[in-house]
Amino acid sequence: HGSFLYSAMDGHYPPDDPSQRGGPKAAAALAFNTYINAVNLRLIAALVGAWFQHRKVGTGEPMEELIPLEIACGLVLMTLWRALHSSYTPRV
Repeated sequence: HGSFLYSAMDGHYPPDDPSQRGGPKAAAALAFNTYINAVNLRLIAALVGAWFQHRKVGTGEPMEELIPLEIACGLVLMTLWRALHSSYTPRV
């Protein structure tokens, strides 16, 4: 977990990038992209589970009721945390 944060603190750009593409903005954009991909997998799993059980998504499984909360809070928290971590981590 920690090694991924250190590799992602500049959005996977080198710290000495001449065009200055790295930094907190790049880290936040990478976090946003990573989170959207993870949520898509979560939604696909919920849809497949509901399809196999012949039910609506969100009924019958208590954790599926939390999907809207996961999306809203998780997106904000992951993006802000990655940007904050990037802005306070010293570049070596």
